[in-house]
Amino acid sequence: MFIGKNISETVKLAREAFESKGIDSPWLDAEILLANSLNLTREEILTKGNDSFPNENYKKWQDVVLRRMNREPIDRILGKKRFRKLDFNVIPDVFSPRPETEEVLSRALERIPENGRFLDLCCGTGCIGISIANERNCSGVLCDIDLKAVSHAKKEKKRLTPNANLKIVQSDLFENIEEKFDLIVSNPPYISTKEKKSLPPEVINFDPLGSLFCGLDGLHVCKLIIEQAPKYLNKNGWLLIEFGFCQKENISNLFSPDWTNVKQRKPWGAPRSEKDFFVEAQWSPS
Repeated sequence: MFIGKNISETVKLAREAFESKGIDSPWLDAEILLANSLNLTREEILTKGNDSFPNENYKKWQDVVLRRMNREPIDRILGKKRFRKLDFNVIPDVFSPRPETEEVLSRALERIPENGRFLDLCCGTGCIGISIANERNCSGVLCDIDLKAVSHAKKEKKRLTPNANLKIVQSDLFENIEEKFDLIVSNPPYISTKEKKSLPPEVINFDPLGSLFCGLDGLHVCKLIIEQAPKYLNKNGWLLIEFGFCQKENISNLFSPDWTNVKQRKPWGAPRSEKDFFVEAQWSPS
């Protein structure tokens, strides 16, 4: 099952199996998973297409194909996810890094000053905060309400940026935070519970629900962050928050007049029709 007479035919069989389950990128997924299973690159999958499938990889390949047919995400099958310049380990019950969050990271890297200090709220794997520390001469605090996420982020920090000046703590938003920062960045839960039925199986069946859903409007946590952030920002410090594409409320209206440079952002280079997905604002009280 799913094994052809050679590598090329094996890719084709996997692609057909993935198509039968409504998977969006069946050929790409088949190539990535087979390359990983055989310890090859995707380029080698093409150049070695006429080679026979190695018998010792039979069971492993069967398991991988069945997992993807069950709509388990690629990154969870591989156990890793590339985020910006680093490969983060992906484990069950901890939110997996998303490509769109790299856009938030890019803006955060522009906003954090040299030798500045930042706070990464709802850090999950720690992908934003660890990546900031990897690319900028700065220090920071990462926090998450979930103890499993905190434990995982600590391991990722030790593995990826062992010399970085980062503190990782369990905290319900600002509950256990005491200092002030030049930058606060967050990818909080922001999906309305009304959207649950519209989410793909890769999300609803494999991401921790607490990292996804936030009430009927999806804005409860965002509102708390905007309300409480001034206590933890230095003057002229920046706040960046990722939010949902489907939220009807204008996020910019949640900021008081003491916030300046409030802007909702789209992915860089995206057409005007693309929906905003994060907001930035500068704390500038008079």
